Amino acid sequence: MLGLSALTWFVIIVAGYALLLLILPREYMWIPFVAVVVAMTILAYHIVPDETDDLYRYYGMLDIMREQGKAGLDYIVNLNWYNWKTYITFRYYFYFLSFFPNNRYVAAVTMFIVYALMFLVMYKAAQRYQVSKGYVLLGTLFFLSTYWFYDTASGIRNGLAFAVVIACAYYHLVEKRNIILCLFGYVAACLLHSSPILPVALVLLTLLTMKFNSKFINVVMILGLAVGGAFIQFISEKSDNEFILSIAEKSENNTEAVRLNTSTGFLVNIVTLVIVLLVIWYFSVYFVRDKETDPIYRFYRYCSTTAFFMIGCLFSSLIFLRFARWILPIMGAVLFMVGMQKQADFVKKQPPTFIYTGEKKMVLRVRTQGAMLLVYFAYICVHFLYACVGSSLIWMHF
Repeated sequence: MLGLSALTWFVIIVAGYALLLLILPREYMWIPFVAVVVAMTILAYHIVPDETDDLYRYYGMLDIMREQGKAGLDYIVNLNWYNWKTYITFRYYFYFLSFFPNNRYVAAVTMFIVYALMFLVMYKAAQRYQVSKGYVLLGTLFFLSTYWFYDTASGIRNGLAFAVVIACAYYHLVEKRNIILCLFGYVAACLLHSSPILPVALVLLTLLTMKFNSKFINVVMILGLAVGGAFIQFISEKSDNEFILSIAEKSENNTEAVRLNTSTGFLVNIVTLVIVLLVIWYFSVYFVRDKETDPIYRFYRYCSTTAFFMIGCLFSSLIFLRFARWILPIMGAVLFMVGMQKQADFVKKQPPTFIYTGEKKMVLRVRTQGAMLLVYFAYICVHFLYACVGSSLIWMHF
């Protein structure tokens, strides 16, 4: 577009979003949110997939359905391409997309849904807790820099399914609204791809463990989650059950062994997990303090549960990478924004002598606030640089 590369446009969009958010008053925060969603949609529309991308292979199926209509859909289902007999949502989502005039709308519509859902979650959290504009800027930039744009646009199913699960989890756990719609969303996501079965199961596990809120249960849960990912991969090596294999993703990538991946991309995702774990620990005192009155604690518990599960997934790199690319960015953003605002609100209520006489764990957080902000901002910059020179964004072209 206009003689600029796709990567250049991505950088322009992120920079333009940040500038617009800084300029506009907080009550107009929705404008840059809508603008970045629309801009990412337009960028996705112009992407040309490589022959190795899933998106390129999906084009062939869309051409068949566009030419033959329902008969084309039935033909593909009968051949069971991409397990269409099982993944009902996948089947009818692509049938819907076949009514658009060309194949470019596949990535565009998908990215619109994904970014709209993610920015809706961040907007809802920012409005619910009246998060200051500076914290909103940092949180959303963390999301934009760590979220894998091209992998979502070229793969379609994973990013879309995870986005639906996360949006449903936030509304289910925090807003406590549209529960039936959220349950429908969980099911629809699992019928789009097998991967969302795990984050949906973690929602159920979170709700279950909260009913038995004891230190013993919490310790058992942490230990169980820490080895959970490795256990799933282990049983997949010993089993030929299709359900187990689909959860472990072994059926999609038989070359994945039970080993710790040392590629640059994998190590970067490990650092992202470390940053999110730091956010979870740093703000834990504020979320736990209000656990009886504030529903954000339920989302905090879900994020903690997911993070500990990912530790075990280090030995199952494909599962870990999918969680890191499509779940950690939004979790790290929401917890940071709300946590920083909770800390600011807490400090405002304290007497001037609090820094000397207050509870040690609270004083520690306040004293190290600058360090926390510096680490978070530094990682945004480092990961954004990596995204531009070493991530899948460098493969993106028009």
